[in-house]
Amino acid sequence: MRRFIPAGAAALAVSLAASTGVAHAAATQPTPPACTPPTTTAFASAGDENAYFLAPGGNFEGGAPGWTLAGGAALQAGNNTAGGDPTSNTTSLSLPTGSSATSPLVCVGANAPSMRFFVRNTGAASSRLGVTVLFTRPNGKAGSLLLASIAGTGTWAASSTVYYLANLLALVSPTGTTNVAFRFAPLDSTGHWSVDDVYVARLMHR
Repeated sequence: MRRFIPAGAAALAVSLAASTGVAHAAATQPTPPACTPPTTTAFASAGDENAYFLAPGGNFEGGAPGWTLAGGAALQAGNNTAGGDPTSNTTSLSLPTGSSATSPLVCVGANAPSMRFFVRNTGAASSRLGVTVLFTRPNGKAGSLLLASIAGTGTWAASSTVYYLANLLALVSPTGTTNVAFRFAPLDSTGHWSVDDVYVARLMHR
């Protein structure tokens, strides 16, 4: 299974680990209940037995509450057919050229290291979809990092596992949690992307 671990995110992790003497202790603390929604093995059909929770509005049913859609991004009829979603769901996210979609803030602990989603591209096979994480540094300044350049085909499929590592900011937070958001945007003008069922990992499968 291919995984995306961007160099910038790895550097962020090293910086965080070096910046606090309580990182190890914080990592052993339980995540507050507000950050522990129910989990599911949403990607079992792709051979991934990790536990995931649905990002807020991440199934794009009921109007995608809290998502910021720009540049022509919109809800569309048609649902992910690759698994991980009830067959009663009827909606997904359309991302044409020049568009972007940003999730609501997702509360995570240090035990939420990665994310995945279901994706389809009905444009050129060479097209790529960018995934960016948005976060707040300990000094209060906003940060962002392009995590992955995702390929897609004309049929629905699970994305690769994307490690964002900004969850490690929870180690230097007094609450033991941090908030992140994810932005999806085509990286070129040759694709037409659909995204559905955006999930965040809780614990890695052993």
